[in-house]
Amino acid sequence: LVMAKKVKATVVKREKTIESLPVIGSQGVPVFHFDYVDKDGKFAFNPGRSDFKHKEVLQKIIDFSKLTWNEVLSHSTSSRRNSKHHNLSADKLCKDARERLAKISLDDFIDDLFSFALEGELRIIGLKQGNDFYILWYDAHHEVCPSHKK
Repeated sequence: LVMAKKVKATVVKREKTIESLPVIGSQGVPVFHFDYVDKDGKFAFNPGRSDFKHKEVLQKIIDFSKLTWNEVLSHSTSSRRNSKHHNLSADKLCKDARERLAKISLDDFIDDLFSFALEGELRIIGLKQGNDFYILWYDAHHEVCPSHKK
């Protein structure tokens, strides 16, 4: 029978320093939050969905978090000078989106809705408050606030 020797481990704590992030208005960087993710309904932000593009979503969130809000807003569509990423107009939201906001008791924040265009029709919709972006929905087919071509 062999007895294992007890070894006293020494733990060395390292101090981490984090650079302060810009926090004023459009100069700040997007800070993504998942506190209000809606996991139900037509626009559920639910990784269990068969159409959820995990890698694309995570990579875009990482990419956006390295930009300032000014840089995010400067990304324009190829056909127009409009930003690909923008606030949503309450009067242009689809009926399902308006009803869902009411059901999850966030209809008071309808003016804070913001859309990130990820690829093709894919959008992530959330609430933008200052530099904070609270992810709500996964809009796979650009239906929350559809654009109508002229």
